[in-house]
Amino acid sequence: MQIIASVCVYFIALRVSHSGGMAPWRVIQFFLGGTTVLCGICDLLMIGTPKEVWWLNKQDKKIAHARVVSNASECKQNKCST
Repeated sequence: MQIIASVCVYFIALRVSHSGGMAPWRVIQFFLGGTTVLCGICDLLMIGTPKEVWWLNKQDKKIAHARVVSNASECKQNKCST
């Protein structure tokens, strides 16, 4: 996967440097940032919350939900400093 991404980035930078316009490093950052956001959205749509996942039974869903709520309350109390 890293080879494919590296080749894509190389050709994006090559094309942008020949066509002018924005600096190649900025276009690469937009490409990689957009890819990251797209993967994150796909993960959220496919995975879901602990109450929605299909691979947990009811008891595991309750435990997972309790952990999420507990982590959120600890984060508010400690202002998320670790």
